[in-house]
Amino acid sequence: MAVNASKLKQMTAQLEADNAAADAYQAALVAPAKTEAQVANINAGVQAVTESTGNVYDATKAMTVASQPTINPAVAATQVTKPTTSGPDYTNAFAILAEQLRQWGLGTLADSFVGLAKSGMTPQEAMNKVKYDKTVNPATGKPWNTEYAVRFAGNQARLDKGLNALSEGTYIQNENSYTETLKAYGLNNMLSTDRTTNEAKFATYIANDLSPTEFKDRIDLAATRVINMDPAIQKNFMEYYPEVSKSDLISYFLAPDETMPLLKTKVTASEIGTAAGMQGLKVGVDRATEFAKMGETYGQAQLDYGKVADVLPTGQKLSSIYGEEGIAYNQATAEDEFIKNDAEAKLKRNRLASKERAMFGGDSGLSSQFSSLGKSIQGKY
Repeated sequence: MAVNASKLKQMTAQLEADNAAADAYQAALVAPAKTEAQVANINAGVQAVTESTGNVYDATKAMTVASQPTINPAVAATQVTKPTTSGPDYTNAFAILAEQLRQWGLGTLADSFVGLAKSGMTPQEAMNKVKYDKTVNPATGKPWNTEYAVRFAGNQARLDKGLNALSEGTYIQNENSYTETLKAYGLNNMLSTDRTTNEAKFATYIANDLSPTEFKDRIDLAATRVINMDPAIQKNFMEYYPEVSKSDLISYFLAPDETMPLLKTKVTASEIGTAAGMQGLKVGVDRATEFAKMGETYGQAQLDYGKVADVLPTGQKLSSIYGEEGIAYNQATAEDEFIKNDAEAKLKRNRLASKERAMFGGDSGLSSQFSSLGKSIQGKY
């Protein structure tokens, strides 16, 4: 039968209230020496439940019993009408909840659930059994809750980590969102045609508390700045982080120990390395990471490494000529000057240019080039 979500919610709430009210009413009645006023208060609460659920509790009989000096527990126990476990309401409730199990992908479990109706259980008791009971089901030889536990495996993993379990509705919404995100970014290869395979993969994301929003952010970072951008960036990323292969690049971005800030730093470092490569230069992962943490971006790195490439040949040439002066101007020095805005690095370039001018009594070709290159890119900071 087609499930009616509103009806299911109403039926479940009524069943829970029904049982709770009946149990509380009976417990209150069997307590010794209840006064007429106390029982009247009990009846008032029960009457409200009666009106909302349609189940009848005999307040008149309770009042009769309340007039006795001491209420006899054996007599009081007969004064409350416990909810019946049969009839059209219960049959309908079992059918609705069984359909809900099928929609969760638990068709076989739904059949076992319906069978529990014959055992005298209420629908809520039967649902609790198939969800939480670890005793063996004689029909399957496995715990009653095996199918449910596998289907919502992410919840048990969350509990093991000290996190709260998600409701079935939220759990499935997360799964649907993961699927939509992967399809939106053209990553259908990360989805299987087998439902249980997808559920097992999604369970790890849910266990790692990966919300749909963060999942999308991570996929977006991997897709837009690594996979679908300049192949050189992707190549540089895998050179910097050799534990990553092209086939599991997305999985790397979804790993729980890789936080979003850390992933962004790694991507930016790879972009900086690529910018250096455009100028025929190489920069190590540690150095690129340092620049990334300082706030250097891909676009800025392209400009800065252009400047480094402009002054570096002359700087290295003059350093070799005036090496005995202890003035060394190399790639690291140039990076310090133009990326880190280091005054000492800039001073080294100026001193070398001055040495060259002094040697030739004026501007030499090299010193002039070195100084003019510096002036042409001056003012960035």
